[in-house]
Amino acid sequence: MLLAIFCCGLMMHMGSAFYYYTKTTALLVIFTGLLFINYKWWIFAYGGILTSLAVLINIVPRTANHANIEFFICIYFMVLLFMRWRFKTPLPNGQTVNQIFRITLIGLYFMAGFHKLNSGFFNVNGSCTNNMGLWFNQYIDTNNVIIPHFITRMLQVCTILIEMIVPFGILFRRTRAATVLALACFHFYLSLCGVPNFSAFAAFLLTGSILNLDKEIPKQLTKGLRYLIFFSVVAVVFAKIVYIKNWVPYRLIICCVAIIYNIGWIAFFVALLKFRRIEKCVYLFSWWHPTLALLIIIWASQSYVGLSSAGTLTMYSNLVTEKEHSNHFLIDTKKTKIWNFEEDYVTIVSLPDKCKGSGANKLTGYSLPVTEFKKAVKKWTKYKEPLPCTLIYKGKTIVMRDVKASKYNDPNIEWWQRFLYYRRLNFSCNECMW
Repeated sequence: MLLAIFCCGLMMHMGSAFYYYTKTTALLVIFTGLLFINYKWWIFAYGGILTSLAVLINIVPRTANHANIEFFICIYFMVLLFMRWRFKTPLPNGQTVNQIFRITLIGLYFMAGFHKLNSGFFNVNGSCTNNMGLWFNQYIDTNNVIIPHFITRMLQVCTILIEMIVPFGILFRRTRAATVLALACFHFYLSLCGVPNFSAFAAFLLTGSILNLDKEIPKQLTKGLRYLIFFSVVAVVFAKIVYIKNWVPYRLIICCVAIIYNIGWIAFFVALLKFRRIEKCVYLFSWWHPTLALLIIIWASQSYVGLSSAGTLTMYSNLVTEKEHSNHFLIDTKKTKIWNFEEDYVTIVSLPDKCKGSGANKLTGYSLPVTEFKKAVKKWTKYKEPLPCTLIYKGKTIVMRDVKASKYNDPNIEWWQRFLYYRRLNFSCNECMW
């Protein structure tokens, strides 16, 4: 069942990017559709894992936060299969798996909330809570609605509580069901705000945390699983077809995908909470548990020492980690910064339209670490015509007739720089950025 839910999450991740990954999405739809027929056909789940790995291996860590975690889980499942086939290694018992899921869930949520402990997130103007609310407003076409400050503040506090406090309830038998219910409701809302792919991954973590894996799975729960798979497939196929045919605007596609997916979400979690089998178990310490927690903390804390500021669970946090512009309440990056990649940046004054990108990738008017800008220029070499560009670097304005012919088109970028992923920088105002 966990493999089926995970494959479903991979499909939602690739399928939510309905403007590309067409072939990959088609394969994932086929594999996930076969799991709808019988979730015990685990070989098809591995087909989905291999398909996703072929894409993720080329873009990690430069992808969505949860997709980086999915990548490592894909590798884990492949290693587990190899060890099982080659050395007949026994599968871990259900309690061990449950504990691994719970620690992973708590670690990911806690660090995502920890990043939000900053003045930017708690600023009622430009907070990411408003950003998410604007996505939700699209359902009733109220883009001009002004969210009252007290509602913004309430949502900010609730977000911190849900991410940093509530997940710890998964550790205790009496609060486990309530914790799953609270997080399921939270992700129901997040799906409506445009991130059903993240919710699909959360379904995997929540199920692995609460389900008694040492007992036979109730038939009623398998029916709920089929609902989740069915509506996930429908949502992904719908998005791809509607996008190709250009039947409705972009924002409405995202809204429809969220609504369709949430139908399966409700059916599955009603079944999971109603027919779960939570039994008292004795916790057995394993060095894997603190090791896993430490790995999550290290991965998520890169921005505070000068490494990746994106793809490290900092999503929707308004976190600023430049050495001279730190805004976290507890961590002062003037004292923690080791690497200064973020401090060596260019401010982009003008770029050709084809290089500007859209949404979170828009660059004009923003600053970008030089290492990140060089990676962007390397992608633009696919264009044959000159790409005029104007930059400001260390106070000097640089006008280039073709950025591809400049020093920023560096063919000798160190291989390890590919694994450094920085978001754009905005020094003028408080703005929610991925």
